[in-house]
Amino acid sequence: MLPKNLAGLTVTAFVTMFLAACSTQTATTNTVSDSTGESSQTSISDTSNENVTITIWSGSTGVDAMKKMAGADLLEKKFPNYTFNYISSNGNAPKLPDLFAVNTPIDLYLSSVGGLADVYDQGGFQYDMTDLFKKHNLDLSSLNQVSVQYMKSISKGGMWALPLYTDTLVLYYNKVLFDKFGVAYPKDGMTWEALRELAQKMTRNDGSQYYGLTAEWIPHTFLMNQLSLLLIDPKTNKSMLTSDPKWTEFIQTVYLNNMSGPEMKDNVNNKSSLPNRTDFVKSQNVAMMTGLASYTNQIPELQQNMVDWDVVSLPTFKENPSVGPQEYPVYIGMTSISQHKDAVMNVLKYMESKEYQDNVPLYAGGIPALDASKGSFITSSKSKGKNLNAVFYNKPATTSPKTIYDSISVNALNKVIPQIVAGNMDLNTALRSVDEEVDKKIMELKR
Repeated sequence: MLPKNLAGLTVTAFVTMFLAACSTQTATTNTVSDSTGESSQTSISDTSNENVTITIWSGSTGVDAMKKMAGADLLEKKFPNYTFNYISSNGNAPKLPDLFAVNTPIDLYLSSVGGLADVYDQGGFQYDMTDLFKKHNLDLSSLNQVSVQYMKSISKGGMWALPLYTDTLVLYYNKVLFDKFGVAYPKDGMTWEALRELAQKMTRNDGSQYYGLTAEWIPHTFLMNQLSLLLIDPKTNKSMLTSDPKWTEFIQTVYLNNMSGPEMKDNVNNKSSLPNRTDFVKSQNVAMMTGLASYTNQIPELQQNMVDWDVVSLPTFKENPSVGPQEYPVYIGMTSISQHKDAVMNVLKYMESKEYQDNVPLYAGGIPALDASKGSFITSSKSKGKNLNAVFYNKPATTSPKTIYDSISVNALNKVIPQIVAGNMDLNTALRSVDEEVDKKIMELKR
């Protein structure tokens, strides 16, 4: 159970960025009414004929976004006798302890991998579904095994939740700028060292300033880092940025080698940030940008080709040439307090079926958790004719353990990385400063 001072601490500052099509709405509840629909071939138990209400909860996004994430229309059509109720603890809405206090029924929870620690620290909310998997013949081997194994590792050998879909990082590039300056496009399988030369060539001024490379959102690169580094030690709850020298290598390779220079210093000093997504898709003065693969289905400017873009795999470290970023899955799990476990299992089994998973890119934007449906990320994409195979080019890095304090770390890094890139702060000094700031805030929250 969380200490009192941590009751309001959530990872929504960055988790929401990973939940597809998230809104800023802070409504607390909403109901999808029953409706009839055509039957499908997905095998479900007889309990699907019962009239039950299934409540789905999320702590990091509003109700409208939850319904998109869960594929509410598909669920409603598949289970005409079920009523689906959605509860959000986003923003100022009641949190889990408040909902527990008034005996609010919750059957399922939606959470990104970064939000799970927050959910499970509430005390007794999780439920091992292993026996129900056997009863309902749910085959975990057909699902994304990186996500499955991570869940098993934190479920003490059990299975508290199922991966619904996942995301990864890729490299977007502006084809017009590369054509303008006569530079060859980036390629799948590049290393960060090879990218450095490309970024330098594309950083230039012909009367207008152009930047070779930026990160769409700095926290993504740390949460999904390819070296599987820990932000916070889960045993000591201490910041790891200076105690693990690999973090210095990571920042030097990804940021300093590829982005630093007088041009970036001017941008940071004027805006206090690196160039962002708006600069890439609207101002179009950024040649390359790291960003989530799901953006291909979520950002209208990309889908409408307002910028002539394409995508390649995220560059790799030379010592791990085939290892991409960590995946960032969204999970759905059954609660220990659910009174309709067999009915809920019907829903979960359907959500892991090909019928459902083939639609994941359309409603959630992410990469389906079902291996047999991964190709739908390409075939059902809202961005046609792009090199979306880049998403699967490298194998994902091992998922590093997450803590409820990771948001404190990435929020601090989001502020100092631009200053480091601009040369306004020394890397080692900056990391020591972040360590001290993070450790202090964690201690204050634990009091």
